[in-house]
Amino acid sequence: FDAEFFKAVGVQYLLHFALAMLIIFLCTLTRSSALSMTLGVLIPTGVFTIIYMLITMPVNKIDGLESFNLANYVVECCSQAVTSSANAQVLTRSVIVAVTYAVINGFCAVLLMQKRDVK
Repeated sequence: FDAEFFKAVGVQYLLHFALAMLIIFLCTLTRSSALSMTLGVLIPTGVFTIIYMLITMPVNKIDGLESFNLANYVVECCSQAVTSSANAQVLTRSVIVAVTYAVINGFCAVLLMQKRDVK
């Protein structure tokens, strides 16, 4: 165990927390635990990488965005990229993605619950 290992484990923890926040938001949004549990199983398996690729292909045809890859900015793909041999750029991007996902999904879930409580 070295410092690189603990960095990767810490970033993986953040990414998994962000994924959990996404599942909580989906559960709150759909009001269905079955759908959110199904998505919670499918998302980490990489099923949606095909969708990310289909979105990335037309974006890459725009001038200046030839190197854009949507998979770099989703939790499950960042989780696959973070290993003990990952460079600082991958770790930094993964931390930013994890924090962004956690904050946005948590905020949206709280807003939905508050809106539901008003009714």
